[in-house]
Amino acid sequence: MLDKNKLILKLNEFVPKYFFNINQEVELARQYFDWLREHQDQIRLILSQEAKYTMPDYINNIDQVKDLNLDNKFLLYTVISVDGSQIYPDRHYGISCFLLNLGLVQINYLDPVSQVNFSSVPYLYKEIQNTEHLSQEIINCKRNELEIQKCLELSINAKNYSKNIIALLDGTLIFSHLDSKDIKIRDYFLSRYIKVLDEFYQKRIPVFGFISFTKSKDIVNIIKNGILLSIIPDLSYDYLHSSLDNNLTEKNLLDNVVDSDLMDHILKPFCRSNIFLSNTKILNYYPDHLKINFCYINIESEIIRVEFPSWLSQDLEYLDSLLKLIIDQCKKGQGYPVALSEAHEQAVVKSIDREFFFQMIQKISLTNKNSLKMSKKSLKKKFVSI
Repeated sequence: MLDKNKLILKLNEFVPKYFFNINQEVELARQYFDWLREHQDQIRLILSQEAKYTMPDYINNIDQVKDLNLDNKFLLYTVISVDGSQIYPDRHYGISCFLLNLGLVQINYLDPVSQVNFSSVPYLYKEIQNTEHLSQEIINCKRNELEIQKCLELSINAKNYSKNIIALLDGTLIFSHLDSKDIKIRDYFLSRYIKVLDEFYQKRIPVFGFISFTKSKDIVNIIKNGILLSIIPDLSYDYLHSSLDNNLTEKNLLDNVVDSDLMDHILKPFCRSNIFLSNTKILNYYPDHLKINFCYINIESEIIRVEFPSWLSQDLEYLDSLLKLIIDQCKKGQGYPVALSEAHEQAVVKSIDREFFFQMIQKISLTNKNSLKMSKKSLKKKFVSI
């Protein structure tokens, strides 16, 4: 049981230390960004140097803005979304298998009547090829593979009767989490991800990664590298000496600022930023037409990040027409794409579902006279005695 009085005492120590007002820091970052906007040639100089932080490339001017307002138009299109959840293996139940549950959503916006199709599909696994241990991270990799693969299958099927299709996934298309994995695991999953992305390309089906509450710092990194390289003049003296945060120094300056803080400075509602070309290390393994580009969009409630393969950037007019569909989804979902929201609802596995999963394994094991041993800890959770 949680002792709330003890928790409050600890929170009074913890919160002031780790949660603080960064408005001044954001304002300073915007001053640096304004300097970059006035010295576009210096950005190219920064990008050409070896630097500490990974920076994106971009097309046109760094502060280019494009209006994507829909003007309340009714758009005809099909959106496909897939989301997943999981039940990890539980050693206390003596069970080494795991469950992946996918939520599938297809919405056809037609005139005069739209059509929806919601469903979920469970997948059971005992092991994953090319892996020795079923860690939670490995299981998450498998879930990501299933999500994008199923999204492709639904999109190909929808293409038979719908001309305007968009595939929308929750999260990034830059699989940086694989960078820290063993080479064998990295190559196994990355090759499968890239193969699916390439099939989207071959079928000419646009696929996007939607990132809400983004914490990315690609553009902030340009500023930080510019400062370290002494290309951007130091504007921080007055700020550092007037800041109420005594722990703030030149070394951690702008550490609390993210790209959305800068984009909120220049993007009006329903406008997108310039198109940026990510240079994250893992993208070295992507073929050129699948390297990930991104932009930021002000959907009024927040600044979102949208990622997409570079082949979609070859026709900016077409790309903007697709981004309008994402904005339309956000409007319909009151700030979050309705298709992604529904896919999440279909995929989610609640605690009662988890208990049902383990109970059914036990029941079926007994029916088939299979041995299944539960730990004392799991038994004590079911029957507590004093």
